[in-house]
Amino acid sequence: MAGLLSDIRQSFHKGNNMVRKLMFINIGVFIFLNLLIVVSYLTTGSKEGGRELAEWIMLPANPIDFLYRPWTLFTYMFAHIEIWHIFFNMLWLYFMGNLFMEFLGNQKLLRIYIYGGLAGGILYLLGMNVFPVFRESAFSSGSLLGASAGVMAVIVGIAVLIPNYAIRIIFFDVKLKYIAFFEVVISIISMYGSNPGGNLAHIGGALVGYFYIRYLREHTWFDRFENTVGQFWRKRFRSRRSKKKIYHTVVTHMKVENTQRPDQSEVDAILDKINMSGYESLSQKERETLFKASKQD
Repeated sequence: MAGLLSDIRQSFHKGNNMVRKLMFINIGVFIFLNLLIVVSYLTTGSKEGGRELAEWIMLPANPIDFLYRPWTLFTYMFAHIEIWHIFFNMLWLYFMGNLFMEFLGNQKLLRIYIYGGLAGGILYLLGMNVFPVFRESAFSSGSLLGASAGVMAVIVGIAVLIPNYAIRIIFFDVKLKYIAFFEVVISIISMYGSNPGGNLAHIGGALVGYFYIRYLREHTWFDRFENTVGQFWRKRFRSRRSKKKIYHTVVTHMKVENTQRPDQSEVDAILDKINMSGYESLSQKERETLFKASKQD
């Protein structure tokens, strides 16, 4: 346990760490929502006032309510109320997110989390209103919250990238493909339980995790669209900062001799080698190439 806490502490002291940023946002929103509920309870004797305010960032199943709160398709993926809900989501995000980030970098981690959350929210809205068995609850009080869809996208994504990579769970080494398979199957067979909407969102996130990694290999039209949108926002951001010089110092654990961006075919060949033989089979040069590619995205 001491070693685990030490690893978590060290990772949180690293500079540009997207896992840390996502966890801070989720934890911050969790504290904010629970403070609303506490204040409501202390002032009115009921928790309902705080929960009604929290509904403004949760994704409603009722499509009419969604039309009045369209931003909830984005905000719900950072909202938690129950302590165990956020605990397990952040635990998965910490372990799988750091592994994902090691291979593909900060930006791709953020993208797959956001895309997974959006897909989970859309599938939730569709499923709760298309399937007759869910429709009644959709028009009553159903709302979706939590990072589960985004986290599921990360889990499935890293499992598709390096399926035979094994991590230790308690006393056993388990390959990522089996972990992802187990999570998806549990979400499917739990559809008839008390949280069908949440499990629909999990499936949406899992689909994004699979297809996002596939598209990285094949470079579809979505790649060009994504790069165009990214360049547009980077230009807008840089234009606001153009009058102010900012100097950055970047310290890495690897020495990279060549600053030119690695060729994508070279990166793909390295990822294929990882799939076949594991990360440990890479040479120092191949590790540096993969590291450089992840940092330049």
